[in-house]
Amino acid sequence: MKVYPPTTGAAKSWRPAWLAACGLLATALGLAVIDSPASAYPDTNANLPDLNTAFRKEAPKILKELNARGYKNVGVLKFQVKVNTRKATMHSARLNQQMATRLENALILANKPSSPVGVTRNASTAAQAKSRSATFLDQKGRAQLFNFSYPLAWGKTSTKVDAFLTGIVQLDSHADIAHVAVHVFDKKNTAKPEMVAHFKAKLTSSLVAESGQRFVVKKRQAVDPSGNPTTTDDPTIPENPTTTTPVDNDLAKVLSFKMYYDGMEVALKPGSGGNFECDPPPLTTKKIIYKVQSSQRVGMVLFVNGLNTLKMARADSGDVQQHYRWILEPGKEYTIGGFYPSFEKVYPFRVIPESEAATNPGDLGPEDKWGLIELTIFKDAGGGGGATNTDPPSDSNLQNPSPDPGTGGTAPDLELRSLQTALAKVNKTKPRNLMVPDKAGEQGTKVEEVTFNGVILGGYSITYFKKGSGGGTGGGGTTNPDPEP
Repeated sequence: MKVYPPTTGAAKSWRPAWLAACGLLATALGLAVIDSPASAYPDTNANLPDLNTAFRKEAPKILKELNARGYKNVGVLKFQVKVNTRKATMHSARLNQQMATRLENALILANKPSSPVGVTRNASTAAQAKSRSATFLDQKGRAQLFNFSYPLAWGKTSTKVDAFLTGIVQLDSHADIAHVAVHVFDKKNTAKPEMVAHFKAKLTSSLVAESGQRFVVKKRQAVDPSGNPTTTDDPTIPENPTTTTPVDNDLAKVLSFKMYYDGMEVALKPGSGGNFECDPPPLTTKKIIYKVQSSQRVGMVLFVNGLNTLKMARADSGDVQQHYRWILEPGKEYTIGGFYPSFEKVYPFRVIPESEAATNPGDLGPEDKWGLIELTIFKDAGGGGGATNTDPPSDSNLQNPSPDPGTGGTAPDLELRSLQTALAKVNKTKPRNLMVPDKAGEQGTKVEEVTFNGVILGGYSITYFKKGSGGGTGGGGTTNPDPEP
């Protein structure tokens, strides 16, 4: 195995040699679709900020509105995600929660330490743990959300909130624009959430990767802010996600990714949410492996249940371009059989039922990512750095819910000023079984260094397990029997 050592702001890349190991793959909102009022940003994609920058710009205006309404503490709930003209969904890989986390962190950074508006952390997860009927899908559910206390993003206290923020992001892959609307509702207005912000951001390859869509990146002609001709990365998404599309064919030409349960290949099928879907592993499964082969030299970031299979970092700890990646040489087949916490060892996959995961999550990633496999593919831009990436990682890591404060403590223990400093630095029901790290079955491996300068080429996600439901909608609509707040 080979590794590209991490540096500040750079991706971390590994190459697997023959890895023979195995183990658990641990992964509708009643608001209107985005209106199109006048935006603070022009319509030209080249002039738009990235999403994190746009959130930072809008946060002071949102805080001003919250203060004007007299709110002392607010919670932020997951966002809906709408891709082109498809129905909005609450199940779009990591993006639903990371939109909420971005808003939380933008509000925290914009807060005045002398008189802050309290911002809670992960309100959707906290509410769902207390009541399945507490949801913002309907007025009754929205009212129930106010019965609970929620952990503040800083300090060690929990509080009831005066209002909730949520919203919807629409990914327009034709114009390469992300439209964002932020809504608010309070105890007195649970009937109809009100829009408090609407803005646009550039639709980057990283953002599409967060949504779990099947996509490929192509170059297209564009005009820069000065009016000069240029090229830009154009993430292309299937128009009809339930069929095999040219996007899928383009991805298949570059990378073959196959899953095996006890030697039997697992069939993948296109899902209505723009992902792939497959059956979960039977509880009796003894060995799970992935076999990958590429037609050109590529890097591959592989998340399972919201954890990177390399070093086991949470997917939401940084932009996908800042994560460790496997380096695949053309024409060689590699076997990935678990999670690799270090250069010398691997935890094989093992299978556990959902009930065990709920009571003992251990090394599983964020709960809303259980049952989700995510791949992002990077093409080799050459060691000299001649190729340019028009979608570089954002300067701020707003999607990280637990930034490293660099003080030996953890984010929840910090006071507001310290948290702001940390954020500024980074910014018939089928069996529902999960693939998780099997530490008891630890095996040896070896990693060596390799140079890789990559830019995003494409990616997709695979849903092998739908948390808490017998099937749900797979991200295609709002009829999931287990709605999330």
